[in-house]
Amino acid sequence: MQRYDLIIIGAGPAGLFAAISAASCNLSVLVLEKKENPGKKLLISGSGKCNFTHTGTPEELILHYYEGNRFVKPAIYAFDNKSLIEYFRKMGIPSVVTENGKVFPATFRASDVLNALVENTKRRGAKIRERCPVIGVKKSAEGFVVKTTTGIYESRTLLIATGGKSYPWTGSEGDGYLIAETLGHDIVNPEPALTPLFVEGFPLRNLSGLSFKSARVSLLRDGKKVIERTEPLLITHKGFSGPAILHLSRDAQRGDEILVNFLDVASEELENCLLDQKHKLVRRRLREFGYPLSLIDKAMQICKVLPKRKLSELPKAKRKCLIKTLTAYRERINKAGFQLAMVTKGGISLREVNPKTMESRKIRGLYFAGEVLNIDGETGGYNIQFAFSSAYLAVKAICHHLYSL
Repeated sequence: MQRYDLIIIGAGPAGLFAAISAASCNLSVLVLEKKENPGKKLLISGSGKCNFTHTGTPEELILHYYEGNRFVKPAIYAFDNKSLIEYFRKMGIPSVVTENGKVFPATFRASDVLNALVENTKRRGAKIRERCPVIGVKKSAEGFVVKTTTGIYESRTLLIATGGKSYPWTGSEGDGYLIAETLGHDIVNPEPALTPLFVEGFPLRNLSGLSFKSARVSLLRDGKKVIERTEPLLITHKGFSGPAILHLSRDAQRGDEILVNFLDVASEELENCLLDQKHKLVRRRLREFGYPLSLIDKAMQICKVLPKRKLSELPKAKRKCLIKTLTAYRERINKAGFQLAMVTKGGISLREVNPKTMESRKIRGLYFAGEVLNIDGETGGYNIQFAFSSAYLAVKAICHHLYSL
């Protein structure tokens, strides 16, 4: 039976970074990856461009992790966005920052990031076993016994970095939850997050591709507002997407409704616009106000307003209909599943993990990193940042643990 100082389950960004860091501490490291190649999910991050972090201070970064912001604080402070940017620079991957604060490799190619991580993993002497699904883990007197489809391995410490359940075709199918459960850990029910929202028989499907820089979107449940975001919005052929929707989606449930104010303007302001300059066509006045023609035409169709209708000829009921359609467009929604989810809400209970070391509070020598934990961040590079930051803390603790024995 082959024995290692550290076995890492999962060859995503957290697993590969951990392997490089641990091997740099002269630990013998084995990375087990179930798919034929490492980092399949990393390749599709940021639409293949790899938005790996975001600008801002550590204090600002931690605000983007919802209920997990207290847990991520030690990790983000220990290895922040500047540390990650510098780490990639030393690997030959300079970065660029976009206007909205997202950070990408200068080439805008996720494959460059993945190739650098894999090459450095191998160069440091860590081994990667591909097509090697883990089918069982047991605690032993010496550490852990890991059974795979191709063999049995033993390690002094174990790091689970399998990701969640989002984009399951990349290998993230919840394997880490099952392993953690067999070792006595509780799992917070995994749910898809950062997903588009679908509308059955979507009336706006012909407007697919139309986007808005700052729309106000409210999530409603039983007629009451659950949450509201004012961010970019995208109309798709099945419903809505874009940051406003992605961030609402983690709280959305089947049967909820959304209320969309496409330009984030007060209904009174739009009404004043429609009561002014009555000699103008309705279509022209709405265009002057800032609405795209395709949305204007759809709103006029919904409200049964003729294309050549002047404001002076617009009945009050139809004026109110246009205002409601453009500032309070309401639809019942369905949430997309894990196939389209960028991240998983839920995972290994944070109560059972030390946030300063990422070590299990139940089993000595067992560590976690990345999305397998009950941590999900907003879109914009925050989830990849946490993958690296948590892996950094885990390996730091692992090296200290093994060298203190």
